[in-house]
Amino acid sequence: MSDAEDYRVHLDVARLDEIRQPPSDDGGYISEAQRERVNWIIRKAEGSILDLGCAEGYILGRLAGVRVGVDIDRERLRAAKLRYPDCKYFCMDVTFGLPFHHEEFDTVVIAEMLEHISIEDARQVVFEAIRVASKKVVITMPFAKEGYDPAMVDNPSHEWHVTEESVKRLFEGVPNDFEVNRVKYTKGKDFILIAVTRS
Repeated sequence: MSDAEDYRVHLDVARLDEIRQPPSDDGGYISEAQRERVNWIIRKAEGSILDLGCAEGYILGRLAGVRVGVDIDRERLRAAKLRYPDCKYFCMDVTFGLPFHHEEFDTVVIAEMLEHISIEDARQVVFEAIRVASKKVVITMPFAKEGYDPAMVDNPSHEWHVTEESVKRLFEGVPNDFEVNRVKYTKGKDFILIAVTRS
């Protein structure tokens, strides 16, 4: 058994529900930090929404209006379509760019996705998200601070640790008409919450 397989088995027993962020039947999340970050996204998202790395559509299902989800995993998108059929879905690798027009969506949501790709690819995705957003890009990521929760951060599918330094690198060269602001942390700093808004 590989280390990654061993880790997945451990998570199945220990905290898989909390780590994968599935909602309970009433739409709530198990972890307070998870609930806090989802509620923050819901408060910040407005107008037409593009959700990059939408998984099973948990966040899209809690938003209103025009909602489009993108994910690389077909099975997760099938589950999203069954749960939230009023949204549109596309299966694609966002690291190759987005097939949407400039400023096509009011808000682009990127929730716990960027750390799963290289930081160079993550930068490209952020800049593509900025290109297709007319108002804002809302980003959440697990945060590697001193004393962080290893179950949230040390996931074998994470390509890099989200730190103050890596966040600065991620946003270097943001276009002048956008501003990185509203950097916030969930209680305990388990997640970093970032809103990039058009000025």
